[in-house]
Amino acid sequence: MSAALKNIDDTSSFKCYPLLATDSSATWIENKTTDFINDTVVMNSESKESYGSYVTAMVLTRKLKSKQQRVLIFGDADCLSNSELLLSDRKLYRSVNFSMITSSLLIILINR
Repeated sequence: MSAALKNIDDTSSFKCYPLLATDSSATWIENKTTDFINDTVVMNSESKESYGSYVTAMVLTRKLKSKQQRVLIFGDADCLSNSELLLSDRKLYRSVNFSMITSSLLIILINR
């Protein structure tokens, strides 16, 4: 379970870039269920819920004086936790969590 951006306001001075998004075939924003431990979560179209792709991580950039300002917004920040960064036994991909912040080249390879 994670938070997602439902609406994106593009009237600010920031340029917005979706970084991560959900699969539209199995994701919806839950409006009815409030007890996620004892209740069953199901997509309910009567509660104005519908399947869709939702942004869970967003990059914002803008020019501020002579520098570029970068903001990363995550619905769930576990990907930046110390335990996640210290994982050394990754076989399919490497951690490149801070390359966006440090202006390094961002390359993500995911084998399916």
